[in-house]
Amino acid sequence: MAAVILSAEEYELLRQAEDILEHLEIAEKVEKRLKGHDRSKNISWEKIKKRHGL
Repeated sequence: MAAVILSAEEYELLRQAEDILEHLEIAEKVEKRLKGHDRSKNISWEKIKKRHGL
């Protein structure tokens, strides 16, 4: 294990970069899952709640 000393500004910049990468990874996963998705088969939230008595 090694220690690295960073300024608060450098640390914040690295955190922001990590957040951006995480968002890009999530967007990529969502895009892959939606390939070939037929929106006409979507069920409204209201129908789901009604079906389960909510």
